[in-house]
Amino acid sequence: MFHNDNGGCVIKYNFTIKNYRCFTDARPARFSISRGMTCFIGVNNSGKSALLKMFQELRNLWHVAANYDGSGGANIGAMQSYHVFDQQEIFCDRNNRNLAIEIEVVGAPEVTDTGAINVTRVVLVGSRDYVEAHNNVQWSIDYYVGKELVSQKAQFSKSGAAGKGDEFFLAGLGSYSVALLRELFGILFASFYVGPFRNAITVGSGAHFDLAVGEAFIGIWNDWQNGPNKRHNRAITTVTENIRRVMGFERLSITASTQSKTLQLNIDDRPYKLNEVGSGLAQLIVVFGNALIRSPSIIFIDEPELNLHPSLQLEFLTNLASYASYGVIFATHSIGLARSSAERIYTVSSGGVGAEVELYEKNVSPVEMLGELSFSTFRELGAEKILLVEGTTDVKVFQQFLRKAKKDNRVVVLPLGGNSLANGNVEHELSELRRVTDVVAVIVDSEREIEGGEPLEARTAFVELCRRLKFEILLTERRATENYFDDEAVKNALGSGFTALGHFERLSDSQNGWSKADNWRIAMEVDWECLRKTDVGKFIDAL
Repeated sequence: MFHNDNGGCVIKYNFTIKNYRCFTDARPARFSISRGMTCFIGVNNSGKSALLKMFQELRNLWHVAANYDGSGGANIGAMQSYHVFDQQEIFCDRNNRNLAIEIEVVGAPEVTDTGAINVTRVVLVGSRDYVEAHNNVQWSIDYYVGKELVSQKAQFSKSGAAGKGDEFFLAGLGSYSVALLRELFGILFASFYVGPFRNAITVGSGAHFDLAVGEAFIGIWNDWQNGPNKRHNRAITTVTENIRRVMGFERLSITASTQSKTLQLNIDDRPYKLNEVGSGLAQLIVVFGNALIRSPSIIFIDEPELNLHPSLQLEFLTNLASYASYGVIFATHSIGLARSSAERIYTVSSGGVGAEVELYEKNVSPVEMLGELSFSTFRELGAEKILLVEGTTDVKVFQQFLRKAKKDNRVVVLPLGGNSLANGNVEHELSELRRVTDVVAVIVDSEREIEGGEPLEARTAFVELCRRLKFEILLTERRATENYFDDEAVKNALGSGFTALGHFERLSDSQNGWSKADNWRIAMEVDWECLRKTDVGKFIDAL
């Protein structure tokens, strides 16, 4: 797994995209990615799908850049873009200028453990002129520290002690490291793209972008399920269990037919061919199966809500994220799905000078969010309670806790928005929930610093408000949600180098902390029998 956090500080990468398809240099696409989920939302043909495809189309570039052993200021290679016949297609057709990708590292320490200065910015430029003669894109690379261009310094050269070439020496100034950028390029190269078409049934087909489909996929499934590799055998069992859980079946088995032309399903002791079940179930099988086999760093998926009931969409996306070591980036039309799952949301819209990307910062009331999530469809399936938690990362955590308590189909989890709502000044917004449902429960972090200590003043006021509204309310005995994770769960989810927090230890203060975006991964590993003995577990048990 990739864990590019330093002492609890989360590293993020800021992208600026100029002259790629519908994004011009007059209005470049600007967005950030880091661990967790990132969402692009917009109407049809706004450009959100193009941003996802960019990462797949430029996979050759990420591979070359990750292995580039020079100091920059030079061409690194001519190459074709993935699944693009005419290489001119990737360039913006509103001007004749070069394609440029700028990436800035944010949140990293200024120097490495060896004392080298971290290179925090890279600019990759694709030459439009070269395409005319060769139908290849010639790419160049430049390294920066802040705004200072370092790759064209006269005496900037590889250090003999650098090992893999991550460090360079600049006479009079010292050593520079490009390790963080190389790691990012490696993450992008190891990504997995899922387009809006995902069908396992098509006989004779081989692949759709990164998806193995049809007989190719069925053959791989059969090899993993029935071959000699026990790790593969166990992995198929895990995928099948994930699909069973998402769909709510009691029992499920999936096997290849005798001629490997289709998949045979047994659902709750009744047999089905794959073409006899709905497209939503077929989608889960082909996407989860491919993700398992690819074992990617990032999963890019276009419209994850396709073919799925609203009550299954977040469950599908969260389970899909479990196959990605770094995160998920998705494009959607559903603002409800975006709000309930993504740590970062960007809107993409068409403008007079090309597509525009903006950070989505609109706040809505809990009732509006219930509408965006189509709460009425949840009620049709038996949902009877609303659980309010602090933020988007907590939504995915408490989904896992509710599943362990076998209450996930009866409770809909909504984010409060952290301190923006978890205070005593939001009575009108919260009281509106009574018009929707009679049963509202709330869990908020106390932020206590010691056992029995005072919670944050704003949280105390919020508790009083919830009690006036007759909400079921829990102000945690420990500092925050992540203080309830046991050590075994942390190690199982993140690796042996990580340890559980103390009951009142702040995550950002921990020497080997993790990103809050990974909290849900740990929650999946938590022992429910241990958790249910805590105040949080008892509260969930009583819902």
